[in-house]
Parts: sequence; C-alpha cells; structure tokens
Amino acid sequence: MLIRPATLDDVQGISELLAKYYIGRLNDAQKARGFISVEFSVAELEDMVCSPGMVVAVANDGAIAAVAGSSPVPSEGSDAIFQNIDRLVTQLECKGRSLSSFRLCLYGPVCVDEAYAGQGLSAKLWQGFMATVRGRYDMGLAFVSLTNPASLKAHRDKLGMTQLTEFDVEGRRYALLAFDIPAYL
Repeated sequence: MLIRPATLDDVQGISELLAKYYIGRLNDAQKARGFISVEFSVAELEDMVCSPGMVVAVANDGAIAAVAGSSPVPSEGSDAIFQNIDRLVTQLECKGRSLSSFRLCLYGPVCVDEAYAGQGLSAKLWQGFMATVRGRYDMGLAFVSLTNPASLKAHRDKLGMTQLTEFDVEGRRYALLAFDIPAYL
C-alpha cells in the first residue's frame, strides 16, 4: 500500500470511493460502520487536490483504497454544512483567540474502503495530511455527524481533536472539532 499526495489523475478514483460511502446511498447497517456526509463534485475534488491537498492510499492494483482530503477555511462552499462552518469560525474562540485569527484548513472527507479496513490506513493518512499542511496552517477543523459514532470516536480518541461546538444542518446534528497543526515534528 502506497501513501502519497493525491494528483489530478486520482480524482476519478477518489470520487468513486466517496460516492460509495455517501450517506444517501447506504442502508442503516452500512451507515453504522461510517459514512460521508457531503457529496463532492469532480471540480470540488480537483480543488482539494490542488489546495490545500489530499492524501491517498493506493492499493497494489492501483485502486484508491483510502483518502483524506482538506479544504481552506473559509470554504466559500455552496453546501450548507460549509456555510455553517464559515459562520461559526467568525463566532467561536479557541485558545483565547477568535477562531478566524488562525490560518485554518478543514480536514476531510476521510474514507477508507471497507475492503482495506484494519490496516491502519486512517493513521497513515493522518500523518500524510499533517505533513502536507504543516507550516501553511496553524489549526485544523473537522466536522462529524453525531449519527456517525465510529467517526466521532476516531476523531476525538485516536486523533486527539477537541470538540468546539455542535451545529444543525437540515435536521442533522454535527460536531465541529479542532486540532493543532504544529509547525515542526
């Protein structure tokens, strides 16, 4: 398994992987294992690959086995989730400062194909992501659906993120989490 920065050539495979785990396409049993809350267009994925960056795990057969994306904050995205995050950034404080005073990026989407689960890919993607954004951002944010306990546990317990607040979008509740991006290892 190769962990590396994503390229524009990976976008089709990334799109297919994310679409496979989009909440709107899953039954309840599948949702319990984790899901993606937002559908991304090819253009949005291309933007993420270019800035701030995405990291992929590529299987031996060339398939995209996992992905960790990121986007700048404010996102200026059209999705209601991103609009809410942009609003919250102007209202919340972290470490005694306005959240908007930090150089911010949004971590996600993160998705591991279930065929490759249990291989430590989430941790490897996290390390690759941190290496990609280190020095360009001070702090990262992530959002997780409160109906996705597996993801929430991973973000809090495994990655050490701190929950800042909760917010609602179209009847769904999300946690907004924050984490430091150290300038050096």
